[in-house]
Amino acid sequence: MDQPRKLEEIKNDIRSRVGHRAPFNHADKQEAEEVLSKLNSVDGEAWAAVWNELGARWEEKARKAEAGGKRDQAKQAYLKSYGYYGIGRHPFPSTPGKQHAYLKAREMHLAASRYFDIPLERIAIPFNDKEIVGHLRLPKKTPAPLVMHWGGIDNWKEERHTFAERFVKEGWGCLVLDSPGTGECPMLASPDAHQVHVAALDYMRKRREIDPDRIAVVGASFGGYWAAKLAHVEPKRLRAVVNWGGGIHFSFNPSGKSARATLILIYLILLRRGPTYSARRRWTN
Repeated sequence: MDQPRKLEEIKNDIRSRVGHRAPFNHADKQEAEEVLSKLNSVDGEAWAAVWNELGARWEEKARKAEAGGKRDQAKQAYLKSYGYYGIGRHPFPSTPGKQHAYLKAREMHLAASRYFDIPLERIAIPFNDKEIVGHLRLPKKTPAPLVMHWGGIDNWKEERHTFAERFVKEGWGCLVLDSPGTGECPMLASPDAHQVHVAALDYMRKRREIDPDRIAVVGASFGGYWAAKLAHVEPKRLRAVVNWGGGIHFSFNPSGKSARATLILIYLILLRRGPTYSARRRWTN
């Protein structure tokens, strides 16, 4: 495993991502520099504090625009706020400040969704006395084929909304979920955690807006593992499965020799302990 990077190296990595790479897609370069000038460590609370400040600033702007009936300004400001709060919780809500950031990111994303051109429905599927929470978006023409989609370890359902929009614009419906051990998923990572996806599939096949014979799965990053698992357990009910960059073989083999395989193994352990487990931040690796 490589040695932890120096703070300035981490800051330069962040600068290279601002505006176009997760989790900094909605960040502004000038505002990011404002944050980086205050950031003296990547300690969880210090990290959350500086990004939450920007999230709160844009939240106030969004509410003012909304009160004034300025729909587009409200949407953009809510998305900015969501983006900054989302950075604040990244990669895990492992401290009080990060937990606050995560809850606010969810709130701001749903607030912004009120103004999306393609409506977003927050659904809650009953599951073992809990709920599977998903974001459903549908094309105008229904019944439609459906893509069930999720990200990986640190890219949760709120961050997948741009992918969902692309699917819907091509005529697909899209249900976005959190992977096991992340976000609002009711199960931690385990050999049986695919039950969450099976339950979601059961539910979506009953929705009148969905063609039950044309449902596909796209899992990105570590989420690709769960997509591959579904290819084995649901071969008859799924028309297609995409493992988009998910780990295989050495990713789950302790004898794997690559540093990347070791890192994925560590992340898998963290997911089985839950997203609030105090993980080492990705920016130090």
